[in-house]
Amino acid sequence: MLWNRNIYRAVLIILLIVILITVMTAFAAVNVVPDNRLDDDFQLVTIPPFLPSNYVFDCGGKKLFIDITNISGSQSRLDAVDITWPSANGDLKEMLFESEQIFDITVPPTHLVVPDDQPWKAGTEDSRLIDDGQTKTLEIRFDQDVLSTGYYIVLTFSGGWSITIDA
Repeated sequence: MLWNRNIYRAVLIILLIVILITVMTAFAAVNVVPDNRLDDDFQLVTIPPFLPSNYVFDCGGKKLFIDITNISGSQSRLDAVDITWPSANGDLKEMLFESEQIFDITVPPTHLVVPDDQPWKAGTEDSRLIDDGQTKTLEIRFDQDVLSTGYYIVLTFSGGWSITIDA
């Protein structure tokens, strides 16, 4: 009789292990969607490379300089600038991208979002382009001499990448 109980327990344990393996396999299969099974209900999300740019932040006189090197793998356009600056800098006067004026509206301190708060200068779409591997300088001009700290700048580019500067 003892021998029959041990066989019964062994069979029961094996059965529980088989059920556990089956449930785990089913769970794993449900949570994995191969690329060839994507349809209109799913979106394949591509995460852009982390910081697809090298930049150098510098200031001098009444100007900020941000040298941007595009390493995203494709041509991009500067789509938005969100900048907060110290009030001691005075008004933001204009922005140039590689010496071409792209923003020409005087804005009082201390925050601006282009194009939300103000528009880009008309006809500057091509002037805001930067090729892959190319380096361009964004120059931001102010009314007064600029401080070396107190800035928070987010530059957003087409292609879904951006640069955040907290200096």
